[in-house]
Amino acid sequence: TENIAIVTREGVLARPEETYLLTGTTLMRGMHLAEQLVAQGVIKGLEVRPITRDEVRQASEVLIFGTTTDVTAVSTVEGQAVGEGKPGPVWKALHTGLVDELKDDSDLRTRVF
Repeated sequence: TENIAIVTREGVLARPEETYLLTGTTLMRGMHLAEQLVAQGVIKGLEVRPITRDEVRQASEVLIFGTTTDVTAVSTVEGQAVGEGKPGPVWKALHTGLVDELKDDSDLRTRVF
């Protein structure tokens, strides 16, 4: 399952409702970590709401959450750079947090033979 979220130009992390989407566990872990980013002042808030195509084009960051890659920064949308065209500070904080969480909490890892 892959889920999308954007960081608006105003610094809000927004994601769509799961009305027609499967809620991803990585997305939920990321949103939990994002609450800490709000407390630290890295982002201004969290929103769950519809996201328009124009908002994706105008976002400072576009993030894809998924089991295999944890969180991936999208650098271009329809041939146009997202933000500065490279992974941004919210991606870095969430990526680091998700990787550290898996490293530090063995209950989050799937045992393979």
